[in-house]
Amino acid sequence: MTVYRLINKLDYDEAVEFLGEAKTPIAGLRGRRAHKAFCRYALSSKDAIFIVATNKNRIVGFSITIINWKIFWKTFFLKNIPLFFEMIFVKLIQKIKIDKNRNNLKPNQEIDRFLTQKKLDRSWKDSSPLIAKVLYVAVKDSYRKQGIGKALYDYRNQILKKKGIKRLDSKINYRNIAPIKLAYNEGRMIIREDSGMLFTSLDFE
Repeated sequence: MTVYRLINKLDYDEAVEFLGEAKTPIAGLRGRRAHKAFCRYALSSKDAIFIVATNKNRIVGFSITIINWKIFWKTFFLKNIPLFFEMIFVKLIQKIKIDKNRNNLKPNQEIDRFLTQKKLDRSWKDSSPLIAKVLYVAVKDSYRKQGIGKALYDYRNQILKKKGIKRLDSKINYRNIAPIKLAYNEGRMIIREDSGMLFTSLDFE
C-alpha cells in the first residue's frame, strides 16, 4: 500500500539519495551538495510542500512545490551563499544555450491543440504568498503506471487549497506529452515559452 505524506526529518538521507537518482534540478543546480542543502531547508520552511509517496516504508515518489518563490529562493541562497554563485554561473550558461537554440526550435503540432489561445496576463516570474510553483515530480521506475504521480498531484492540491493558495504554476518540457495531457485535463492554461518549455497555470476556486 502506498502512503502519501509530507517529508519529515527521518526521510532526509533517503530523500537526498532519491533527488540524486532523479537528477532533480535545484534552481538549475544538480549534485549532492545542492540536494542536501535543499532538503535541509525544505524541512524547516513553511513555504516548501515536499510530499513523499512511501511503500513498505521506502520513498517511491515525491512532489516538490514552493510558495512565494522569490522569497523562498532568496532565503535559501542567503543560507547557502556558495550555491548562489554556482547558480548564477549555471544560469548564464543556460541562457547562452537557449539564445543559441531559440531559432532551431521546431513547432510540435502534436501539442498545439493543448495550448491556450487567449493571451494570458501571467507568467512564471509572478510571485506572491498566494501563488505556488511546482518544481519537480518523480516516481521510481518500478512503481510507474500505478497512479502514484496522479495521487501526488491530488494530495498536493489538497494541501495548497487548505493553505489558501489561489494559483498553481508549473513548467513542462514540450517533449513530455503525458504531463502536458494531464495539465490540459486538469483545466490548466498552457502557453509556449521562448525556451521551448511550456508554462502552465491553474486557478483554485
